Amino acid sequence: MTKVDVETIIANLPFAPIRQAMSDRLDDAFKGQEALRLFSFALPGAEMTPDIYDYFRPTGWFIVSIPDRYFGEGMQRTTIRPKLFVQPSPSICYHATPKSNQESIKGSGILPGFKLNKTGHGKMFLDSPYYIYASLTEQDARDWCGRFTEEEFLIYPLQIGKAGIRLFVDSCSVDWNTGVTSGYIIDALHIPPHLLASPIPCLRD
Repeated sequence: MTKVDVETIIANLPFAPIRQAMSDRLDDAFKGQEALRLFSFALPGAEMTPDIYDYFRPTGWFIVSIPDRYFGEGMQRTTIRPKLFVQPSPSICYHATPKSNQESIKGSGILPGFKLNKTGHGKMFLDSPYYIYASLTEQDARDWCGRFTEEEFLIYPLQIGKAGIRLFVDSCSVDWNTGVTSGYIIDALHIPPHLLASPIPCLRD
C-alpha cells in the first residue's frame, strides 16, 4: 500500500481517534519507502470497536489489532493490509471450529465469534472473533486444529463458490520465507447452513 492509499483511508474514516493515530504515524512509516506491505500504528485498545472492523469489511482493506506492551499498558498494535484474494476463488474451503458450536451452526450457520459474544484464544488472537477463517485443504484445517488441545474440533466443508463468496489471505498464516499460505479469511459475515456440507471430525493422532 502506498502513502496515497493511507491518506485516502484517513480522509474517509469516520472515527476520530483512529484517524489521528494513523495521521501521527504516516510520515515515519513511509520514510524512505514508496510502498509498504502493511501499515501499523498504536491505538488504545478501548478505541478498537466492532464498528471499525465493520467499516473496513466492504472495502479492499482489512484491519487487525492485538495488544502490544511496547506502546504501553492498554495499547494495541493496529494493522491495515490490502485484501489479497484467492484467484480464482475455490468452490470449496474448510472451516475448523470447536465441536461445542455444532448445534448453533446447524441452526444459524457460521458467524464470526463476536456475533456470538465469543472471544479469541488468548491475547495474540484477540482479533480472531471478527473474521471467519478457512483453509483451502482439509489437511491445512486439521493442522490448525492441532494447535489447540483443550477442545474437540469439527471441520466443515463450505461451498462458498455457490454464493460467490471470496477468500483473502490471512497474513498470520503466511510463511514469508517460503511464500506458502495455509489460512485464509472469508470475505463475508455469515455462511448460511445450506452452504455447509456434513462436518468432519478432527481426530487427534
